Amino acid sequence: MINRKGFSPYETVIVICVIAVLITIFYRYYNLLETKSLYTTAKIDMQTIKLNIDLYRAYNSKYPDNLSVLKSEKYLLQKETAIQTDVVRELSPDNLILARSTFENGRLVDPFGNPYIYDNKTGKIAFSAKTKNVIKKLKEEKEK
Repeated sequence: MINRKGFSPYETVIVICVIAVLITIFYRYYNLLETKSLYTTAKIDMQTIKLNIDLYRAYNSKYPDNLSVLKSEKYLLQKETAIQTDVVRELSPDNLILARSTFENGRLVDPFGNPYIYDNKTGKIAFSAKTKNVIKKLKEEKEK
């Protein structure tokens, strides 16, 4: 009778290879889910921004000059700002909170890190070309 202790080198290599393949599959799936999550929150944030642009126009009879005006006049709040100022308790339609979009260097940036495109003459807002490419890749991946 042979008394073996532990695994042979071949068995160890096979187990490591199987684990590596599983990690690769789960990592790719995780990245896809993360991108879907960012896209969903970006769509929600865009609807919130559109609503606030319309609200601003209703109160001021004109569209805001840029999106940072919505922040300075407290039409849009980031989640951290709202929590710090206790606005969450007194939340009204005039103060809507962004889910993942942030203000960086005076520009409103989507969850992917790209600035929104805003036309102050028509009040329309759109994703940047980089974000559109990410969304396009996501839809192609979904079709596979």
